[in-house]
Amino acid sequence: MHNLPLPNPQGRRRWWALGALAISEWFLPAVLVSRALGSETYCSGSTMAMRRDVLDAIGGFEALAPLLADDHELGVRIRRLGLRSIVSHYEVGTTVDESGLVALVNHELRWMRTIRTVQPLGHACSVVTYVLPMTLLPTPYAYQFPWLLALPVLGVTARLALHWVVSRGPTPIGHEPPPRALDRLSWMWLVPVRDFMSFGIWVASFANRRVVWRQQAMYVRPDGVLRRGEEVMTA
Repeated sequence: MHNLPLPNPQGRRRWWALGALAISEWFLPAVLVSRALGSETYCSGSTMAMRRDVLDAIGGFEALAPLLADDHELGVRIRRLGLRSIVSHYEVGTTVDESGLVALVNHELRWMRTIRTVQPLGHACSVVTYVLPMTLLPTPYAYQFPWLLALPVLGVTARLALHWVVSRGPTPIGHEPPPRALDRLSWMWLVPVRDFMSFGIWVASFANRRVVWRQQAMYVRPDGVLRRGEEVMTA
């Protein structure tokens, strides 16, 4: 998955770079690890393709429209038919164009609360994927166990190594790796910022069930159905 901010004013481009880092260096690795462990439950809205008869068999788009995690539910219903959901071998490009920090946080909060709705236990356990915050937690005990100070160093090293690999982009079979993407490497200083920001959004995802969709505040019920704010107030 290739995710980079396009040439744009410097201030806005920082938010786009942060968004691209989240997709390329958290979301994509999480999907690959899940697949490596044998899971076939991944189904994401931007990458779905199916036959029309399969869509009709699961009730069409109308059956999915009220759900926050409509793409996930589509995958669930397809597997109930005895079919499989697989990840394509083709690379998918994503454009990140949030207008600012608030828009980016609202977007990622919606993602997090979507995951929390469909996989509550997995979402809670995903705290271990926030490497830098996790490696800093035991440092107050470093006076007793000095080796704990090595954990943040290892965490930073691992994260920068991942960033380096992702920055090179995919390498077609039989070809040499492409030249280093210097533009991506110039955003390396954002890697720690991105990790702590992601951890903060993960924590905030447990605060309530509010999501923002196209600048409209909505609420997701425990069963995954979306409701407008006023409907929640009067229910």
